[in-house]
Amino acid sequence: MQKIVFIANYKKFKPLLYLIKLAILQVDTPNLYRIMSQLTDYFIALAICSPIFFFIIAVTFRLMDNSAAIFLDHEIFVDSSYVSVEMINEQLTNTEDEALRKALKRVLMFRRLHNLFMILALITLPPVIIACFLNPF
Repeated sequence: MQKIVFIANYKKFKPLLYLIKLAILQVDTPNLYRIMSQLTDYFIALAICSPIFFFIIAVTFRLMDNSAAIFLDHEIFVDSSYVSVEMINEQLTNTEDEALRKALKRVLMFRRLHNLFMILALITLPPVIIACFLNPF
């Protein structure tokens, strides 16, 4: 019970807690439309920020992918800072060094996460642009 009182002190959770109270008590329904409007505004703000959020996370994972530095640390020379996935997979199959193998698996994971969040950013961008034209603020 103390957690609910603690959360109720925050203004941003008040509409949600009020909806919960309405669902339990089923009273004071005229304010329901005002509260739903406020929740819709919160969700619109979240939707507008989501492509930027996904892009920032994707850039973070790209910056964590330091495959060229890993290769250079193990005296494997590369010509560019962006090492291809084929070369990483080739080194994974050919190496006996467990530290290098673990580092290369981590690099592949960061690459996959980078690609996933870039795709999410691209998927969420057109609906946001369309929503901005349909519902100007």
